[in-house]
Amino acid sequence: INADALSRMPRDSSTDTSGARLDGPCVSADSNACMWLGGQSAGVWMLGDSPVVSPLVLLADQLSMSPLTVSSGFCTAHASTSVDSSLGRSNVGRQLLAQHACSSARECDLMRYAGDVDSAHSALHAFIIDRSDLLAGNLGSLADEGVKQVTSNCPVAEQRSRDLECKVTGWLAAASQQLQSKFIDLALYHDWRPACIMRRGKETQPVKDQHGVQPTAAISTHVIGQQFFSHACSDGVVVCELFGGICSGLEMVLRSGIVVQKYLYCDKDPVARRIAAYRLHQLNSQYPALLSRESYRYAFTALPQDVGAITSDHLVRAGAQNGDQWLVVAGFECQDLSPAGSGKGLSGEHSVTFFAMKRVLGALQQLQHHLPPGYLIENTYLKHNFGAVQQSSAAEYHFICQCIGHPLACDAAQFGSYAHRLRHYWTNLAHLQQLQVVLQYVHRPAGLRVTDILKSGRVVLAAMKSDAAPFYRCNVKGEPLSALPTFTAYRMSRAYRAGQPGAVFDGNQRCWTEPNAEEREVAMGFDQDCSYVPAVPGLIPVGDAARHAALGKAMDMNAISSLCAICKSLSTSAHALPVPVPAVAAPPSASAHAAATVVQLGCDTCVCQPLTSATALSNICEIEPFYAGTMHSMAAVHDQACCDHVAKRDIWMDAALL
Repeated sequence: INADALSRMPRDSSTDTSGARLDGPCVSADSNACMWLGGQSAGVWMLGDSPVVSPLVLLADQLSMSPLTVSSGFCTAHASTSVDSSLGRSNVGRQLLAQHACSSARECDLMRYAGDVDSAHSALHAFIIDRSDLLAGNLGSLADEGVKQVTSNCPVAEQRSRDLECKVTGWLAAASQQLQSKFIDLALYHDWRPACIMRRGKETQPVKDQHGVQPTAAISTHVIGQQFFSHACSDGVVVCELFGGICSGLEMVLRSGIVVQKYLYCDKDPVARRIAAYRLHQLNSQYPALLSRESYRYAFTALPQDVGAITSDHLVRAGAQNGDQWLVVAGFECQDLSPAGSGKGLSGEHSVTFFAMKRVLGALQQLQHHLPPGYLIENTYLKHNFGAVQQSSAAEYHFICQCIGHPLACDAAQFGSYAHRLRHYWTNLAHLQQLQVVLQYVHRPAGLRVTDILKSGRVVLAAMKSDAAPFYRCNVKGEPLSALPTFTAYRMSRAYRAGQPGAVFDGNQRCWTEPNAEEREVAMGFDQDCSYVPAVPGLIPVGDAARHAALGKAMDMNAISSLCAICKSLSTSAHALPVPVPAVAAPPSASAHAAATVVQLGCDTCVCQPLTSATALSNICEIEPFYAGTMHSMAAVHDQACCDHVAKRDIWMDAALL
């Protein structure tokens, strides 16, 4: 290792500037620095009878303290004015980091992040050398990655996956008889549909870009579970996580035992990206056989971090046409749709991201004809609104269903979480009605109490009321609290104030407060400290408030990992139903236009194709036709503008149009 280090960085002088000498000043060994390689401790060496810290450990520590920055399109490492004498001379460490960072910047096209320090740091942190690489013999060359021999995941992760598989097997066994007799209503599913535009009274065909992609009015919702899991289990999967947050979708796939070929992350929140970059290393250490360092090398750079900026060209360059099986995981922003939000619906500045998500997923379906992408979409339970918001929310719920299909409603508490999280889930990995049947046999483990996850000296009140539908009924009035109220993205929400059901009394501080970040992580099925990021000088700190916000926006891990495992079991069991997946539909014929909704928008007229049959809609609920037509029109115009690359303002900000 020493010779290799010197050969990579030759010097004109014979003076040792690499820190590779073993006869320099010694430092007391740190037990936490000890890592094993080939049966020998690579963290602590023996010099005579005295333990000394390996120079590689010191070099790794020095590198970890060097904050990255991006300036004028290239990366550098800030040099520290004071150098630890135990390292010898640390210029080699800083030069190594700078050389590797500059090379990686060119490879990953980090020039797009010039001026955005946090984005550049996240991108580099995802794959540059770190302490573990140095101790394992990887001195910064990505070619060294192949030297590492990974045999299995960590025991805790493997046991977790086995437990999940065992639970799902029991649920399916209990539901077996009902699954066999369940009739699948194919009217609930629809084909991909293009958004058609008529301008100045003249109909125009949907515009195709250079990759043949048209604006999307509705994605294909046909179930592809058998095909998807057949390829995913044999060849792995490309995970594209929109609104990525803390990488919940990635961990869901890993807990299902599926190899991740490539991971693509997208989130414009710089704090979320910092957490995600750190989490990738955590997940890699837990699931090394399923998630390699190479698989997330370009996680932050392959796609724009703003979902609204993703085009078909970005998807193609990211490998959308390479013949791999893709999975899109997206929890589009719910602040404007949630009962605790603004009530602005899809016209709000947050939930309008639904249209960008639909456009990206529709583009992928057109690019991947022969191997359609799987998807799992999550959002708030749209039927649980109240007051004046309830009526508009119902209309938006049905519009969303026409665009991306009908959802499964379930509460995370049903899967063993310590907090309610009632959500809608849309997926094409299993039939909705089969999932509903299995859900009837999913029962929360007995004896779960919120006090199980609270720190010492912290307590909660007994349940103030019994849970009622649509929430999972686990709290009983007067008994120990079993599940906390739903976590939100902001601190001290109403349900967690003093005297409210979720308030926590801290006996150490003698005050009422709320669950801290570590307690929230465990409550949602994550590992403790999964959102913790060490402080780095010069970068945005990830404090307790930032962790609260990230967890409030995250999907519940118990819920989505269980749903994914159920879908996987249904696709590979005797209950799997082979349903042909139609190809992407051709533009509708002229006869079909007669039944379309036509809405005048200024000088343009938008023709919106009906997305579901009248029979299918009548089975769900009646929808106010004018509102549905208007929403279709606005979505079509929005997608067309994105495709033409001519719209310079958000359509929801156009007062005249609205």
